[in-house]
Amino acid sequence: GRMQFLDLLKRLQASQASQLKTAQFALRHKSFDEDLFSCILEELEMATTSFNVKINILFFLETLCEVAKRSGHEAYIHMVQRDLTQVIQAVAPSGLQGTANVAQTRVFLRKMKEKKFIDEEVYTQHEEKLQAREEAGQVPSSESAATEDIKISREDILRRIEEDRERHKRLREFLWLVPAGDPQLEFSDAWEATSDLNDDDQATMRDELALCASSQS
Repeated sequence: GRMQFLDLLKRLQASQASQLKTAQFALRHKSFDEDLFSCILEELEMATTSFNVKINILFFLETLCEVAKRSGHEAYIHMVQRDLTQVIQAVAPSGLQGTANVAQTRVFLRKMKEKKFIDEEVYTQHEEKLQAREEAGQVPSSESAATEDIKISREDILRRIEEDRERHKRLREFLWLVPAGDPQLEFSDAWEATSDLNDDDQATMRDELALCASSQS
């Protein structure tokens, strides 16, 4: 199960099908939940994991929390809450690729707060640090850039743009799971909890493109 789950994480995409397939695997093997969750941390902290895969895994944690809540196995939610700092540090470390993930990490935190998977205090704690980092326009030092083996390629940029589009598309899609209660009520709850694509989201995409473009110069 561990090797299968690691393979799913490595191939994880922004699409609903990919995210749900991986989350449902985790729920089917919930008796090994701690071991499977350690796979998530392991993959995030691997030096060879691309910045795009890290963001896909980050948003997968939101899907995992949704699936866990609806399935009545909230241990995964508690693990996300417990290891959130470690997750954020792995997704948005210092360096070019980490900096490119700051804006989307802030979006993830906002969505987790809106869905009440994290409380206001935890959200503010992480948001303030990331906001300060983004507003400071932090770029990697020449020393850290020199040690960063994996650069951001044009292919990486195009993939990020496409997967960001997919994430925004999913904001208005129903999470197709076997409902525990009234399907219409489940749909209404999901609809109400979903935010619109707004100016902040578009600004985030512009910032990411500018950052990626600067890495090519």
